Amino acid sequence: MKNSQKKLAKKYLQQVKANIPYHTKCSKHVLQNLTLGIEEYALENPDFNLEQLIENFGSPEDIASTLLDDVDSENIVRSIKLKRKLFCAIVVLLILFVFCIQYMGRTETVGIEEVIYTSEPPISEKQPKN
Repeated sequence: MKNSQKKLAKKYLQQVKANIPYHTKCSKHVLQNLTLGIEEYALENPDFNLEQLIENFGSPEDIASTLLDDVDSENIVRSIKLKRKLFCAIVVLLILFVFCIQYMGRTETVGIEEVIYTSEPPISEKQPKN
């Protein structure tokens, strides 16, 4: 496959991915099969263009629509809930990270102050000057 055809195929696959609102094992399998189909098509038709891909495989919107029709609503709901939980976990981890950074900054400041105060020997250990 020529470099220009690779770019066209990549653009087409990106358009398909953009029209899929969530990604599951089924959508990954469909995209892999589509990629293989495009590679085979490119071997038979080395000078294809984007319009020919759409004629042969369908528009990106049609592929996404067909995929959504095949997937049951239970999988859609499960995927959305998983994304929501993942988002919440990331937000909580970021908040904890910020608090840890602030706490570490405070302890380092205290440590520096202690070094300043303890850098001189105690008064009792000082030797009188003659």
